[in-house]
Amino acid sequence: MLIGLLVTGAMLLFYHVVLAPRGLFTEAEEAIRAKVASLEIATPRRMLLVSGFYCLIHSFLEEFYFRWFLHARLESRLGFWRAAVWSGLAFMAHHVVVLAFYLGSGSWLTWLLSLSISIGGVLWAWLYRWSGNLWAPWISHAIVDAGIFLIGYHVIFSPS
Repeated sequence: MLIGLLVTGAMLLFYHVVLAPRGLFTEAEEAIRAKVASLEIATPRRMLLVSGFYCLIHSFLEEFYFRWFLHARLESRLGFWRAAVWSGLAFMAHHVVVLAFYLGSGSWLTWLLSLSISIGGVLWAWLYRWSGNLWAPWISHAIVDAGIFLIGYHVIFSPS
């Protein structure tokens, strides 16, 4: 939980202190609002339901695949650190498409956040190994996803 809370705090601080005040997230905000409107989830209730699904179910499925399946199999062949790096990069690749859609494929922010995601993947691989189960990385991942959806909620429902 502590790792998830620290990452989420850093992420919220980065958004509210660096990105939003400087207008560095403006294009992403417009794309996020358009996507949410097209999916017809632009109400607080619907957003909460979608957020709950992603934070609880989707994060578990990602942990199941990237840590339990991919990382564990790579670790048996490559050792812990190489497996953690490769599974972290795979985790990043899974997300970079979404970031590029909202921020642009050439944006420095896309690549900074992608690198952060790969580091998160390595960290969650370490948590998986340390705890010996999926609970620790899943809880941490769910907390970070909740932070992402808090930013999304702010983007969608705060006055521009």
